[in-house]
Amino acid sequence: MKIFKYVSIILLVLFFCLFFANSAGYYEYKLSQKTNLTDEAIKQFEQDIKDGKEVDVNDYIDDKTKNYDNNLTKINKKVSESISKVFGGSLKYFFKYISNAVNE
Repeated sequence: MKIFKYVSIILLVLFFCLFFANSAGYYEYKLSQKTNLTDEAIKQFEQDIKDGKEVDVNDYIDDKTKNYDNNLTKINKKVSESISKVFGGSLKYFFKYISNAVNE
């Protein structure tokens, strides 16, 4: 019963950590990093394919994206990354502990 209490508390704390990381926009930020092609680049890419030109995707990636980061977003990113590392390590430890308890 004591183990169940501690596991429940740990899971609750981890849930709130992930909740706040999500509300800080960490997940959306990571998704937005994957979409570097602008609308103009997509249209140009499609036109080049229609024209039969040789295409290289790297020619259409816009590396000149404006950086809107400020101190608050930088802190939020660091906190979110730290929470992610702690959560991953905690889960590994937790499952290792459960595995050892089951095997004994």
